[in-house]
Amino acid sequence: MRRLSWILVGVALAVVVLRRLGVMTSSPTEVATGAVRQIGARAGDGVTARVGEAIAAVRDFGAEVRSSAAEREVELRAAVVGDDPDAEPTAADPTTR
Repeated sequence: MRRLSWILVGVALAVVVLRRLGVMTSSPTEVATGAVRQIGARAGDGVTARVGEAIAAVRDFGAEVRSSAAEREVELRAAVVGDDPDAEPTAADPTTR
């Protein structure tokens, strides 16, 4: 906590000194906003590409989960019904209602 307070004091002093010297004519908020806009403009395409890659990865994961669940369902059905997956469901089969 002490370090953070000293860092904040240092930042405040730097802002005061830079304003007195005339180096910093705009407010710190305007400077920060401008910097964020410049960074956003430069990284916009990269961010869009990364989001697209993330969406594709989530879709692939979902497809893999669905296929694994289908395989497991076949295994469980074979264990309950028997070895023949095309056999008619019996009264013991919970899927018949």
